[in-house]
Amino acid sequence: MPIPRMLIKLYRWRTRNLNDTNFLLILSVLVGFLSGLGAVLIKNAVRLIEGFMEDQFLENHRYFYVILPAIGLLLVLLFTKFILRRKVDHGIPTVLYAISKNNGIIRPHNLFSSIISSAITVGFGGSVGLEGPTVATGAAIGSNMAKLLRLNYRQVILMLGCASAGAMSAIFKAPIAGVVFALEVIML
Repeated sequence: MPIPRMLIKLYRWRTRNLNDTNFLLILSVLVGFLSGLGAVLIKNAVRLIEGFMEDQFLENHRYFYVILPAIGLLLVLLFTKFILRRKVDHGIPTVLYAISKNNGIIRPHNLFSSIISSAITVGFGGSVGLEGPTVATGAAIGSNMAKLLRLNYRQVILMLGCASAGAMSAIFKAPIAGVVFALEVIML
């Protein structure tokens, strides 16, 4: 069954069985959960790359501590220039820009590009944090889910907030802090 036909059936079932409030509650839990999984994926990818680098290069040769971050940046540059062929937007400013200028729509490639580029950069010892890419990945999940379900602007922003809260909660293991972050930064 093609995806548009499946979405039409889902929409019809939803209008018969759920009101808008219940649908948004279910969808917000799903989006928060998926963005939390994205945060866990980023964190585990970084740990996997770090462990591999420590086992292969850093155990006997300490001078690799200087070289590996440059190699990681080169790999990210090659990824963005030749594989992705787009600018990787990650971080909270990307989400805020999408809210203010693009009606909350974030490009679909941000679902995976932030995960790959940040995992390589941090895994190789680069000096960036995982908070921005995690929020950007979560917001891309929320935005693209809302776009797929053709939600209105207010509902898209709600999904961005839920996704950002889920991502921050997962990366810091602090659910209340994730909700406060989403309320203070994303929703306002």
